[in-house]
Amino acid sequence: MIKYRNLKRYREIVQVLFKYGFGYVVERVGLSRLFKGKREFIAYPRLSGPERVRKILEELGPTFVKLGQILSVRPDLIPLEYAMEFRKLQDNVSPLPFELIRREIESELKRPLEDIFEEIDPTPIASASIAQVYKGRLKNGGNLVVLKVQRPGIRKTIEADLDILYHLAGLIKKHFAEELTYDPEEVVDEFAHAIRKELDFENEKRNIKRFGRFYGDEPYLVVLKAYDEYSTGKLLVMDYVEGIKPESRETLLSYGLDPDEIAKRGAVLVFKQVFLVGFFHADPHPGNIRVLKDGRIAFLDFGQMGRISEELADRLCDLLGAFIRKDAGTMIDILIEMGVMESVPPSGFRTELRDFIEDYYEVPLGEIKLGEFIDELTELSLKYNLRLPRELVLLSKALATIEGVGAQLSPGFNFLETAKEYMAELFRRRYSASKFSAIWRHGLRELDRAFLKFPYALNSILRILESGKITVKVESTSRDEVAESLKGLTKGIILASLFLGFAYLLPRLSTLRLKDIAFLAFFSFAGFLAGLIIKRGG
Repeated sequence: MIKYRNLKRYREIVQVLFKYGFGYVVERVGLSRLFKGKREFIAYPRLSGPERVRKILEELGPTFVKLGQILSVRPDLIPLEYAMEFRKLQDNVSPLPFELIRREIESELKRPLEDIFEEIDPTPIASASIAQVYKGRLKNGGNLVVLKVQRPGIRKTIEADLDILYHLAGLIKKHFAEELTYDPEEVVDEFAHAIRKELDFENEKRNIKRFGRFYGDEPYLVVLKAYDEYSTGKLLVMDYVEGIKPESRETLLSYGLDPDEIAKRGAVLVFKQVFLVGFFHADPHPGNIRVLKDGRIAFLDFGQMGRISEELADRLCDLLGAFIRKDAGTMIDILIEMGVMESVPPSGFRTELRDFIEDYYEVPLGEIKLGEFIDELTELSLKYNLRLPRELVLLSKALATIEGVGAQLSPGFNFLETAKEYMAELFRRRYSASKFSAIWRHGLRELDRAFLKFPYALNSILRILESGKITVKVESTSRDEVAESLKGLTKGIILASLFLGFAYLLPRLSTLRLKDIAFLAFFSFAGFLAGLIIKRGG
């Protein structure tokens, strides 16, 4: 049901949908009565569907621009061509007068600006949908700082738009159920979670601190400081960095900097963030990077950060290795381990994956763009409705962005080629003795847990078998084949049980106890019993 206070906003949305050729959606969900103008007028008729939707988001303002930006990294929620188009959305809006912002700052600090700041430039450095950014100087210490201030009333505006979006999502889900390949309510849920998180500047402050802990010792990186005493959920005060945007080779040369070296340093920093630490800046475009006169690099805007677990980083290395070997089978196995596939892949997927590998076969490793590689693999997976981890999509966006920046600064730049010496470090770490020791300890912990569960699980299986509720139907032209298979299965189970028992005892040989011997006997008996059941069943 439409709330009266949102009626004007509904009419704006309906009018824009008609304007860009989506009047049929308005009529089908029953909202056409809200529009009194011309029923069908397609602006920019030569634009594609994704381009027209991007135009709609831009025209509907800040909340909808943010919706598009957040969905640009979620091709698991919307069609990939729309996600890629939404990456073009720019979050720039006209600034509010400084007097309004001043009142907001003082409301958060609970005291006049003059008590804390020696000066604040009233002209904003940046103005976006959620916040405006200003340069100032602290009284205490005289440090130059940046003030990121939430725009007055933006939370109320966003919550009102979310209310409308939830209502529209429900209508679309109801009236377009058969045509939809995604859940519109899930899309709005994802957006609501992300935008509310972004509205809380405490979250960004925590990211800045975490980034500083992980990368404070990097010689070519400037780590920003966030000021706890002056920051709140709506106000973030952090260090100001005097530097230039790495937008072009000529810009860096004019400051006496080596663009090739800067491109290399940026790529190495991103590689370390992604693969060696697993906490990375998800949007490293030139506007979020500053290069200082001494060649050091600073990242800005920590609202959107990505996380890659060590396990996922290992799987990505395995995936790249299998890709280089043209091993489609292993690639599919790795994708399943990564959680990309939730079931057995369709038969066509293996064929298309081999074609995908063939397309890259003649391309030298140094010329492969890793961001594009992940994007294309994403597109192929989504074609077969295979759900991707969100971290992988954020990663592809970050890599594609830094590859684009590197190409602008250094002709012939390649991310993999630049980071190859650190890839060797990654493989050394992965196959180190400490890593294998950690895997072994983890395996033993899992084995210990399995020991506790095994008697109950075996007892449950025996009760089910005794009840006769399980029927196994085997079709074969040869009874001997079945008998031979069961014989092999019996031996396999017994050997596996003995192996598990000895694997448990091996690290305990020096301190062997009666309990440990009992464990070996238990596994031997369990394997023998399971084998006997199978043999008799055969």
